[in-house]
Amino acid sequence: MDVAVGPPGPGARTVRIAAEAVVDPATGRVCAVRGVLQDVTERHRTEQVLLGVRTRLAEQQRRAAAEHRTTQALQNALMGAPDEPDPPLAGLDHAARYLPAGDHRRVGGDWYDLTALPGGPVLLAVGDVSGHGLAAAVGMSELRYALRGLCIVGAGPARSLDRLNVLLCHRGGRRIASVLCALLDPAARTLTWSAAGHAPPALLRGGAAAPAAGPTGTVLGALPESRYRDTVQPLDPGDTVLLWTDGLLNRRDADTGRPDRLLRAAEEYPAADLVGLLDHLADRLGGPNPADDSCLLAVRLRARHEVVR
Repeated sequence: MDVAVGPPGPGARTVRIAAEAVVDPATGRVCAVRGVLQDVTERHRTEQVLLGVRTRLAEQQRRAAAEHRTTQALQNALMGAPDEPDPPLAGLDHAARYLPAGDHRRVGGDWYDLTALPGGPVLLAVGDVSGHGLAAAVGMSELRYALRGLCIVGAGPARSLDRLNVLLCHRGGRRIASVLCALLDPAARTLTWSAAGHAPPALLRGGAAAPAAGPTGTVLGALPESRYRDTVQPLDPGDTVLLWTDGLLNRRDADTGRPDRLLRAAEEYPAADLVGLLDHLADRLGGPNPADDSCLLAVRLRARHEVVR
């Protein structure tokens, strides 16, 4: 039995008492008590400290689990794309995939967007906000909708990235982000794109896949003076534009980090089915990245004679 000795406070001691009665065999009565008294103050204090640590650890784990559930719910709400954007994308086929990190504790800030804009162009965008967890997911949602808003009011890709860079730099460099923004005009058959520290789009044409040629710029939020340039890529009927985030390629196995591996995988899938193409790419590149989430977006310009049933 442990017993506190002395008045409460830092100087209080804790002693452990163990005792047993000694019985006289002749009379059967207790004739003595034998016991041990041990000062266990330091041990008791250590146990109290460990109990406090375990309590705080349990609370941290509870909060982390709650944050993770919130982050996943936000990601699912934002990346759970409908079967058809509203308004529909006339003259285009499209498919998208959001692949959460294999380690669910590593939910990050990867995102994509596919939105019809006033006047006919279609916004295609992918991006990756630095960090993981709820803060990265919130930063992703802010950037995604800011970019959409800029494009809806008429800012082109490069001008939109200029303004987003000012926004992130103004916030004190807490976040950086890579972004690829493109406007696809089905009537003019052009893809106008600009990139901030992001890989350029890939073009699949006639069974061959190749990256579009153009500057990629610096990541958003790094240099206030950064300026971005638009590149115009002519398109032919049947062309497929492919965008992705680097979580798809950047893995511990260095061989998987080469963009040409993704392009070769795209050439292996000859069918026009974009859903099947993205599933094939994700499978060939190893499925969800254990350490990072990733996005894939594919849009195909229909030939004039194609009829959608």
